[in-house]
Amino acid sequence: MWVKIADQGGFLTALCAYAPQIGCVESEKDIFFDSLEKEIQGIRQEEKLIIGADFNAHIGKDRLESGKHFSHIDYLLIRRKDLRRIKDCKVIPGEEIARQHRPLVMDLERKGFSERRKVYEPRIKYDEMLKDMPTNNKYHQKASTLLGSRKLENNVDDDWETLTEDIKETAIQILGQTKGGKALNRELW
Repeated sequence: MWVKIADQGGFLTALCAYAPQIGCVESEKDIFFDSLEKEIQGIRQEEKLIIGADFNAHIGKDRLESGKHFSHIDYLLIRRKDLRRIKDCKVIPGEEIARQHRPLVMDLERKGFSERRKVYEPRIKYDEMLKDMPTNNKYHQKASTLLGSRKLENNVDDDWETLTEDIKETAIQILGQTKGGKALNRELW
């Protein structure tokens, strides 16, 4: 079973799997791993992928104790290229869903999964008129002269567009504008 989450930054696919238990025949295990591989191959490389699975396998040195058996069977997998997005991954101690199963959680950084840095358009520095009275007077004088000399075409939409552009150009010349570009990633404290 899988869920595909779409947002501004692309897609994140969360795939859930449950492998056959250790006592099952090899052919059943092979069918499971073949179908899992087929599902994974169906997900484009550009998409983020998280696999949460109970592999029912005894892997690794660190194993959980349950009765006479030690096991580490639940896993969260992520593509190697996205490893830097993992902030933390842990088993919740003291909580048990079923024998040999404890909640396994992963904290991921959203950056790159869903958020793109915003790109800001350059904006006119209208606040300069409030700071400096001579600049304010210069802007109003030039805008008044330009608007007074403009002949209108009797088409409201065209006239409005022309006047708007004239006011913007005058403001940019007198007041200036910001550079625009990408927003800085600043953390709040």
